[in-house]
Amino acid sequence: MEITNKEFAIVFELLHGYLKATYTSESASVEVFKQILTEVAVTAKADKVERVMIVSNNPEKLNQVDMFRVITECVPFYFGIKVAFYDLYPTHVEVHKFGEMIAQNRGIDAKYFIELELAEEWVQEN
Repeated sequence: MEITNKEFAIVFELLHGYLKATYTSESASVEVFKQILTEVAVTAKADKVERVMIVSNNPEKLNQVDMFRVITECVPFYFGIKVAFYDLYPTHVEVHKFGEMIAQNRGIDAKYFIELELAEEWVQEN
């Protein structure tokens, strides 16, 4: 399945008991990132999937204030879902580690990875 609009595209794949959502965008907009995270959560819940791996292909990044806003607003959609997050751009590590901390502090089983293989292994663990 694929969702495409003028701001982003998300490709969904059901793999080994988890949903892989790869999104492409060139926007640093808070609203766009919230929409992406919401679409992923809605799709996971519709498919009755409790494990999600999100792969980001976006050269732009949010600042920490915007990341806090996005994660705080999207957390309710992710209760009961284990989330692995991988970004193709290693320069985004700090802001994603911050996002991971915010999500975990709000009860979400979420983890950011710098290696795709580790993200795949973790999301499949019990």
